[in-house]
Amino acid sequence: MENSNGDSSKITNGKTNGTNGDVTGDGDKLNGRRKFSKRDEELIRLIGQHLLSVGLENSARTLVKESDTTFENTSASLFRQSILDGDWENAFSALEQLQYEIKKKNKVTQMKFYILEQKFLELLEDGDCIGAFQCLRGELAPLKVNEERLAKLAQVIMLKDPKQIRAAAGWQGKGRSSRQLLMDNLQHYLPHNVMLPPRRLQTLLKQAQLYQQSQSLCTNINQHSLLYDAQPPQKEIPEQCCQTLYEHKDEVTICKFSNDGKYLATGSKDQTVIIWSIDNYSAKLAKKVELGRPVCYLMWSPNDKMLLITGNEDSSSIWIYDVESGDIKEHKQATEDSITTCAWLPDNKRYLCAGKQGQFYMVDVASGQVIEQWEGIRVYGIHCIGSDGSKVLASDSRNRIRCYDWECVLDHPVLEEDHSILSFSVSKDENYALLNIKQQGLHLWDIKCNSLVRRFRGNKQDYFVIYSCFGGSNEEFFASGSEDNLIYIYHREKETPINRLEGHAKPVTCVDWHSSSPGLLASGGDDCLVKLWKPSVPESSDEESDDDEN
Repeated sequence: MENSNGDSSKITNGKTNGTNGDVTGDGDKLNGRRKFSKRDEELIRLIGQHLLSVGLENSARTLVKESDTTFENTSASLFRQSILDGDWENAFSALEQLQYEIKKKNKVTQMKFYILEQKFLELLEDGDCIGAFQCLRGELAPLKVNEERLAKLAQVIMLKDPKQIRAAAGWQGKGRSSRQLLMDNLQHYLPHNVMLPPRRLQTLLKQAQLYQQSQSLCTNINQHSLLYDAQPPQKEIPEQCCQTLYEHKDEVTICKFSNDGKYLATGSKDQTVIIWSIDNYSAKLAKKVELGRPVCYLMWSPNDKMLLITGNEDSSSIWIYDVESGDIKEHKQATEDSITTCAWLPDNKRYLCAGKQGQFYMVDVASGQVIEQWEGIRVYGIHCIGSDGSKVLASDSRNRIRCYDWECVLDHPVLEEDHSILSFSVSKDENYALLNIKQQGLHLWDIKCNSLVRRFRGNKQDYFVIYSCFGGSNEEFFASGSEDNLIYIYHREKETPINRLEGHAKPVTCVDWHSSSPGLLASGGDDCLVKLWKPSVPESSDEESDDDEN
């Protein structure tokens, strides 16, 4: 008996009802057996299959004996065991008996092809070229199916080295593993009342967990016990304001946590940038330093040692603040340009900046010299991708995001919208881009496939530049400001918001999610306030609830 992957069983000593071998296990009162419902019969079969998969053969036999129910009919069991043993003659004999259950002749023919393909490859690997040739010509070819695959096998017969045979045929080689894969494939052609699909109980449990995931917004189902229903990850969803900061005297336009989560930088139209330190225990912000600089955008270096600050729309300057020393230096680009956005390259030695005139520049941090320059049209936002930062995503005034390759000096389209892309952010895995679209709200794009994934409803964005962000431990949540003074929290799989945060008195223009505390969110708005938000459920609540249930 094969107990690998839960697919093999010779346990057929229970009763069957009818010549077709349908599993009934009706256990009528004449023999003192309990009569089971159809659903119970199916559950018994599923449990039996799983017991075999984990090697509990005696338990499976006991289940058969006590329930008087078989897991599969005799012909199916013989067919399975013959395939796993490589006994092709008996496999075909069992298949002849099963063809009345399969009913469709083309399915039986296809199954024969797969069995003979395995036989052919095993003969070839054993060095029996004559036997393999006879199988190919006398058994496989007359079936007149899968002609493309047949031509491939005809090429493989010329090879001698087993490694080359396996590579050319896309095959694992002779043995239990490849035969089990063959059996898994063949099972799809058999009615389920004759033979259960492979690992059926595990499949059903996975489906149940996926359904719970969709209902509870829980993403990593593998971390959850089967003993409990999946619960919403409330500790990752901001729900309440835990701190309000009043230091800025004009509209707050940008806020960014450092990559390590130790600092928050905020910029305002009052021409100041404030860096706040975060107390890891209390999750409270304290003012670290205030920089008197006009600011349109800012970005932390990958190592968090520097902060890049662009001036307002009338400025061609960009400032670099050294967090450790407190030094700040100014780099000026073309005086006729205005620099409004920036991004760091991964090496911390270079950065990109761009603005109204359509050029964007690669600049050396130490010298301030322009290393490379790309001519184009007005750029609204940029983001470096790739481990070396050799590619740049740039949104422009033609409602597009294009990818620019510095090494190849080529660019190509990534996506195009019908309305202006006012801002965008990219997920850490660089698979998705979150766009704030004028008069359209929030759109999620798969930038690997160049396809629109979802349009989110709710947040209002007609006139202002609003920044959104990814959040949560798996970046499955999004946050965005809105012109209706609210913060909207979304889940990747739902187009409507899962939460709305009230607290700002005027439009919320920027939000940013903390990198290591999944439920911590910062926001800034036209009411001059910076707010910090956290979940209402403490992080320890999961353990406490588990203890309560136990």
